[in-house]
Amino acid sequence: MTLNNKGGMYGKEGTYYANVPEGFGNYAWMELIGFDNEKEDFGVSDFIETTGFVPDGVLLLVTSLDIINLHAGFDTEYELDAYFCSYAGHEYNDERKRQRWTNVQLKNFVNVLAAHGIESYISVFDLMTSKGEEMYPELRATLWDQGKQEVLHHAYMTKRLLDGRFYEDVFLSSTIRFLKDYGFCGIHLADGICRPRLPLQWQDMSDDMIDQAKIFMPEGVDRSVYMMQNHRKEWISFCTKRWGSFLQKTICGLHDAGFKVAINSCWTKDPLEALYRYGIDYKMLPSLPIDFCVVENGAPTICLIDEDSNAGYKPTYEDRKMVHHSFRASLMLSGVCMQNLKLAPLYAVRDTLEQYDIIHHLPTALPKHSAAIFSSYEWQKEGLVPVIKGHTYCLSDGLSADNWRYLRLCADNAYVPEVKEVPGATLIWSDERNKNELEALIAHRTPSTHRLLTLLLRNGAAVYKTAHIEHLDMVNGDILVTNPHLLSKEEMAQIREYKYGRVIYFAAEEDTLDFSKEFNPVGIGFPYPLYYTDPSVEALLQCVNTINEGLCYISDNKAECRVQEIVTGEKTSRFIVTNDEYYYARPKVHTGRKIKSVTDITKVKGYQATVCDDTFKLLVPLMGVAIVEVEFE
Repeated sequence: MTLNNKGGMYGKEGTYYANVPEGFGNYAWMELIGFDNEKEDFGVSDFIETTGFVPDGVLLLVTSLDIINLHAGFDTEYELDAYFCSYAGHEYNDERKRQRWTNVQLKNFVNVLAAHGIESYISVFDLMTSKGEEMYPELRATLWDQGKQEVLHHAYMTKRLLDGRFYEDVFLSSTIRFLKDYGFCGIHLADGICRPRLPLQWQDMSDDMIDQAKIFMPEGVDRSVYMMQNHRKEWISFCTKRWGSFLQKTICGLHDAGFKVAINSCWTKDPLEALYRYGIDYKMLPSLPIDFCVVENGAPTICLIDEDSNAGYKPTYEDRKMVHHSFRASLMLSGVCMQNLKLAPLYAVRDTLEQYDIIHHLPTALPKHSAAIFSSYEWQKEGLVPVIKGHTYCLSDGLSADNWRYLRLCADNAYVPEVKEVPGATLIWSDERNKNELEALIAHRTPSTHRLLTLLLRNGAAVYKTAHIEHLDMVNGDILVTNPHLLSKEEMAQIREYKYGRVIYFAAEEDTLDFSKEFNPVGIGFPYPLYYTDPSVEALLQCVNTINEGLCYISDNKAECRVQEIVTGEKTSRFIVTNDEYYYARPKVHTGRKIKSVTDITKVKGYQATVCDDTFKLLVPLMGVAIVEVEFE
């Protein structure tokens, strides 16, 4: 690896990308507009040269599942719909005007990717074209919103067709034919395909779905209100089983036919919220032959986007600062819940159609994001391992070589090859508690484990490790047990027998009010937050102080900055110092050991930290991170 100090990009070049760990994968999620059908190799060689590495796979975003529904074979060459040639048919990116690709060109393009050792996945949303709607008008989803009914321009995957067939059977057979004809190695089941697009409160309650659910619906009632006030638990249970059976049939069918499958997680949600809001059970996913999961972790984006892009939700300033910690908590809990499923989180860079552009508008957020996802760990047999196993860059077209160099450096700086210890508490995960938290959330708005972890991280608690309760014997050090009253008796007995550190409990006081008939969340889009009866500030800070007892800490700018230590050797540690504010911060970090030297690998050598005994002080960029390597006496 080499220390790089050029063009505003600083760090240890090659730490990650020169030797990607076994089992990791790095993927480019992008559109056809990112390639060039006028070049012999469709611009694939140019793309690889620009990225500076060979992606393990390209997830080709073609917007709509109708590319599969409308597939007509190769007896003749025909132009593909503009909708398939760029995201929703937008006309330009940074490199070129949208080109009209043909079916034959797309097939040849897939062959070129394979020749370069790049796996190809067709990536489809549930969005429908006008031709697709003509073919399957009954497939369109119906939005039920407290008195309003609207037929939408996207498919609802679990519906039946007019002839009585389940669409999923048609989709599976059509997809297998499509993938074979084009030579794709697999499919990426993205928005609306791997889970519903809308929360259960508003999603399809058409006659077909009500009939499938076998839930009595009186004539003339407001279906969304009636369902939530009278059959919420039954509706969640039905949707969970129905979408579970759809995913099982689709993924296993594709796997049996020799194809790979990548899926998205449930929007940006943790295991409980995925179940509560969308009826997706993360626990069942590892039992399916899924090759990797694109965890939707767009923290750098969601904290910035406007009210319109947020589906009408206008977050407070504190809400925006909370996003980074909420997404980190969601990633950590998703990883420990979906054990052994490879996670390659979405890495939000920019999107021409959706008009976010983090790498140009707030580049400091990207190294902070990288540091968070690479330094979140899970206890496994080999010890502490990163929760993630790679990246899915979103979106990957229109970026320059310098842009890609910066993205590689974000990963190179964040990845720690040798981890001896991560001081702090390990959060213990329980599937049983997650199930019980669902009941408690419905009835009393009881804060979930995800909500409690988010609050702890936002307030600086050193909780960067997780362990499934089944793996409690692998854990060393303090453990954190959230909502202990919702564990089973057997699990509580295990916790009481733990001898390798302190047991720290954290929960909110039980609320006696009944919220079970209320809409929660209050808005349709995924950014709308859930309402909780949160713990008191006093209880929260007391838990933070207990967890952090004896650990490194910040004495200046405590409200803005957080610090995490990763022990890399007997006399060496890495410190990750983050800033949640939109201005520079200069915190003082107390390490508890006499410091010999401090090297800030994220800055030019001329920017040195101020060292005094066991402390160092340094400048941390707005919404950014400083990563320092410390050698002790």
